[in-house]
This record gives sequence, C-alpha cells and structure tokens, in this order.
Amino acid sequence: MDYRIDDIRRKIAENTAEEKLQEVNHPLMEFIRSDILERNAGRTYLENLDKVLEKGLVPAGKLKFNVYPIGKKDEELHPEFLAICRGNETLNHYLKAVDKHLQTMEIRIEMRAGRVGKESVIFMLTDKWDPKVFDKFSSQFTSHFLKGNMWIVILLVTDYGVAQIPFLPNDEETRSDLRSRLNSRNIIGTRSYGELMLKQRGEKIEYYEGIGFSKEHDKEKRGGDSYRFDVDALYWRAEKGGGSPTEGKIPVKALQELFRKIGWIADCSEKELTQKAKSEDNRECTLDIFGKHVVWKKTGDDGDRFADIMKAMREFIAICDQHRL
Repeated sequence: MDYRIDDIRRKIAENTAEEKLQEVNHPLMEFIRSDILERNAGRTYLENLDKVLEKGLVPAGKLKFNVYPIGKKDEELHPEFLAICRGNETLNHYLKAVDKHLQTMEIRIEMRAGRVGKESVIFMLTDKWDPKVFDKFSSQFTSHFLKGNMWIVILLVTDYGVAQIPFLPNDEETRSDLRSRLNSRNIIGTRSYGELMLKQRGEKIEYYEGIGFSKEHDKEKRGGDSYRFDVDALYWRAEKGGGSPTEGKIPVKALQELFRKIGWIADCSEKELTQKAKSEDNRECTLDIFGKHVVWKKTGDDGDRFADIMKAMREFIAICDQHRL
C-alpha cells in the first residue's frame, strides 16, 4: 500500500501533538540561548539577533555548524545547521533557501564515513510565521526528516520571548520510532520540484476533461476541454468544447504549486492511476504528466486521489487563464 507524504505529515503531527514539548536538549540550543538570544541582557531577543547578523557568529569550543544567511559559501559542510530569518526576508524565500541547503546535506553528509544512522540537527530561528506558507514546504521538510535523518527545530523569536513551532517531536526516542515505522512504508510524493521538472522536460502535460454523455448520445460527440502545457516554454494552449483555442503563459509559481500537490503521481503505477467507470454517464478525465497516464471518471465523489488531481488541475488552469496572450 502506498502512503502519500501528506498522510505521513499528519501521522507525525499526531505524535508531536501528543508529546508534552520538553526542553530542547542539544549543545546548539545552548549556544543559541547564551550567545545569540541572551548575549546582552540590556537588549531584546530580536535586537540581539540583529547584532549577530550584523557582526557575524563564531561557534564556541568544539561546536561547529553552518549558518544562514551569514555563513561562507565555500566553508566545510557540517551536520548541524542554524538558519535565521529576520527583517525584510520573506518566509517563502527563507524556507526555500533552507530546503536547498538540506538537500545538499542529504547528499553530502550521509555519504561520510561514520555518519550512517546519525541524526543531523537543524535549528530555524524566524521572526515571522505563516502556516500557509510553511505548508508549501512541509512535505519536503518531512522528507528530510525521514530520508535525510534530520531533526528540525523551528523557533519563533519575538521581543517578548521564544516559542517553538510544533513540527517534529523533541524526544529522540519518539523520533527514532517514527522513522522506523514510517520508513518501512512505501511513501510517495517526496520528490523535489527539480526532480519533477527533470522527469517532465521535453514532454507536454496534457489534460482532458469530458463534458459527459448519456446512453442516448454518441460517445464520440461528447466533446470536452483539452489543455496542453509546455513546461519548457512556460506556454499553454486550450480548446474548450469546440470553441476557439486560447493560449497563454504558465506562471512558474503556479507550476511549482501544481507539482507540490500532485507530484506523488510520479511514484505510482499505471494501475494505481486508472479508475474504472462506475456508470456510463460520467465524465472521463485524462492527464499525462511525469511519464504517467492517469484516467478517471468524474462521479462527484470527493476525498479520493482522483478528486485531488482534478481540483489541483482546475486551480492551476484558473491561474494560467489569467495570463492569456
């Protein structure tokens, strides 16, 4: 049985919600408290954070870690990472930068001798938070937890104090148990946008949504709406119900959001992507994407994977339609 990454995220959230958040116990957390947030008792936490970003940060003793955004690009990569979001930087830009660094860590840290099975630690300090923005990246961060063996701690910093944003359990034994149980499942939907683009390059995304037919009408005359999306040229063309064709540009952000929502298709078999008709008068829909051919019959049922695909495609089309040529 396949498990979508969104289902796995919910399972982790259940474990985190049940846990009474204990004190975060790690040397890097101690350094954050003493050398960053409380380095000058006469200043607020955010003022101390500003001073760190202004003057730089020197790890104490044997403690070594990489820092964003003030770290050097050519410095040695460490299994501990501190990422700071402050001031004018948007949360979206920050999370994208952190995700990119964690992808590099997955590739390079785990290959080191003696690192197999050892947990990397990521501390994220931010002065802003929006659950809707984080939701765009939560699948990737969940994948880093499972595949990259990473513990990610998110801390919201204000003038009044620090609060942990619940994401992963603080208890090491709980995290280990979660990884053991969840990694034994076939998890789909963990591919990055870059991976999905590589699979789609050179091929068009083709989507067809029929208008339905009844026993009294010839199936060949049922019509429908057809769309073709060229991800290389960021161009789309549509033919709706026999009307004049329309065309336009594909916004990159809309394409990224589509891939985030239905990227799990790339990990499914053709059998899993085919839904047989429940009755003769239902609309047939087809989608060709990531080298897979998806077929389903629209029945009005919500909550299944085919309904999710249709919803995602309709939202994507609505945005593309705003960029007609």
